[in-house]
Amino acid sequence: MHLALVAAALSAGCSSGNRPDVAEAGVSSLCQKALCTPDPNGVCQHTCTPDPGPRLVDCGKAEASYTFGPAIWTFDDQDGGTAKHARGMYSYTDNSTIIQTFQEVSQGVLTAKTFEPPTAIMPRCSDSPAPENRTIHIQGGPFLSWGGGAGIGLKNFPSVVGRVDTIDQAMIDVSEWEGLSFWARRGPDSQAGFRVLVGDKYTDDDIAYIMYRNDPTGAMGPRYCERVRECGCLNHMDCASVALDRAASGTGDITNPAIPNPCRPVIPHLLDHQEMSFCGPPETISGAESGSQGGSQCNTCQQTRCDERWPAFPDDYATIGGEPAAGIPMGSDLQFYGKPCSPYTLRNGIFGYWCFDPAKGEKPAEPNELCGDHWTRVVNLSNEWQFYTVPFKDMAQQGWAKRSAFLDLTAVSVVRFTWDGGWIDFWIDDVRFYKTKTK
Repeated sequence: MHLALVAAALSAGCSSGNRPDVAEAGVSSLCQKALCTPDPNGVCQHTCTPDPGPRLVDCGKAEASYTFGPAIWTFDDQDGGTAKHARGMYSYTDNSTIIQTFQEVSQGVLTAKTFEPPTAIMPRCSDSPAPENRTIHIQGGPFLSWGGGAGIGLKNFPSVVGRVDTIDQAMIDVSEWEGLSFWARRGPDSQAGFRVLVGDKYTDDDIAYIMYRNDPTGAMGPRYCERVRECGCLNHMDCASVALDRAASGTGDITNPAIPNPCRPVIPHLLDHQEMSFCGPPETISGAESGSQGGSQCNTCQQTRCDERWPAFPDDYATIGGEPAAGIPMGSDLQFYGKPCSPYTLRNGIFGYWCFDPAKGEKPAEPNELCGDHWTRVVNLSNEWQFYTVPFKDMAQQGWAKRSAFLDLTAVSVVRFTWDGGWIDFWIDDVRFYKTKTK
């Protein structure tokens, strides 16, 4: 019977990108609901090969050789109950498409949930079966550029906070642990795997943000790495102004664009102008480490882009220490707020527009000074649940930004999973630090 249903589903010809709970002419409801994906928020994508789900495994046996430390995510029993959302998880993409499963219905409309996205139910353990085993399901595509990622800033571990005052509050010491462990599988219409990343104070742009906010002149010492903010439009798109008062009446097309709520500032960043600038029709393009309105990043450009908040610290002000000040809007970034969108050619010959003031002798940081090149390792997945361990000693930087001599395990500040362009369909559970038991 099972094979017959699979054959019927395939012959029906599932179309790429359809939600499984929405009927469509010529698309089998069996394919949409029962076979294409076990997740009601999932979609039939790519070849629409049905995903019957994995077999149960003996979790205790797989984990018997290890001791576990801080659990980044278990997706169950977090915050005193079953976690229907991934605590502290943010996501981002290359803006070519969205993560299909990171959406929720809000006020009757299906909208992106890029911070603390919804979890999904997927049974895993045969030895201690949970009636409702929650995992994170990351599905979507095709990503047409560099892909995307999902992660957590460890300032939000073990509970989510708005801001921190010092870099020490944004880092944890994991030097007693051997590496990062997790359970994972992939659906049949997915690239083979993903990268597992761990970042420290030497690679993390959130750490650089705190250091600049508290000491912009560098009087207390140089920053470990540097941030830049590009403000020009990519792909030869024009930067156009949109009036804030058109957000409610806009139809969403290019002649009468609406500004999505996540893109509208809670307190307008532009004090003298009630308008924002966008590369094409306004849209939310990536996630942010904030659940508040205005926390998500959008396809903004020029002055609007320079005046935006830093997503991980949405309630700061563009003042030393990030404290409130008259005439400074909440959600502004001291390093870039009020800076002109200026042209510049980097030493490697790349030309672009960045938020900096050349009249004050400023210039954007070069690639070999930038944050973001975290320590990483590629992990390939199967269609079955498997337990993975990634030792810190096996991780390396990719080499596209500032290089570090070593991964500082006393100052780990970020954990991420990232993927390349193409189709993705990943299930991840129980992300924890681990070490091998001694005999």
